Amino acid sequence: MAVGRNMRGTMKAVFENGDEYEGEMKNGKRDRKGTMKYADGHVYTGEWKDDEKHGEGTYKWANGNVYTGRWKKGKMHGEGTMKIKYKNGEYEGKTKDGLPDGNGTMKWVSGNVYTGGWKKGKRHGEGTVKFKFENGNEYEGKTKDGMRDGNGTMKYVSGSVYTG
Repeated sequence: MAVGRNMRGTMKAVFENGDEYEGEMKNGKRDRKGTMKYADGHVYTGEWKDDEKHGEGTYKWANGNVYTGRWKKGKMHGEGTMKIKYKNGEYEGKTKDGLPDGNGTMKWVSGNVYTGGWKKGKRHGEGTVKFKFENGNEYEGKTKDGMRDGNGTMKYVSGSVYTG
């Protein structure tokens, strides 16, 4: 970092690699609240401690992904909410340690949607799914641990409908 050790207060620092920080500093380190704009287009706004993301903050990736939640020693830690774009869909919901965990929704580009529980990045517990099969049939209903469970409705391309 290109600032002196005795500097305190709110300031702006520009790094050799093009990154920019604006916010509070203590003893030459990012501290308390501030915004870091990275040269690659990512932006972090939130709390800092000893030059690391620490506390509550929001990180926005240049590709549109967004995480809002807890940080510890520069890493996502504990609970937060994340919007993640994948090549085959998008997840929005609770996370823990950077993975889907808690309630969230995954929408695939195919139109399939799952809303419900997640644990360590995998569907877990109860949820609701809307799924369209390659043959055109559609299923909408409850799931448990990633499998259809309980009541649901199957709509067939023939026009018949089964609910149960």
